[in-house]
Amino acid sequence: MTSIHTSGHVLGLIAAPLHFVHGVARRFRHRREMNRLLGMPDYILKDVGVQRHEIQREAVRPLW
Repeated sequence: MTSIHTSGHVLGLIAAPLHFVHGVARRFRHRREMNRLLGMPDYILKDVGVQRHEIQREAVRPLW
């Protein structure tokens, strides 16, 4: 195994968990935004173009 191949493998081992953590953090921010929208009145949600049941469905999706 060459050093380039080995370093690529090591980078892959590091990148995979970081990619997972980044994805969970992104979904956490998304959920926080959905919960913020749930606190708004229906007329504002209509202006934004979403319905309350759509936001509720997104807010309970698993983070992983």
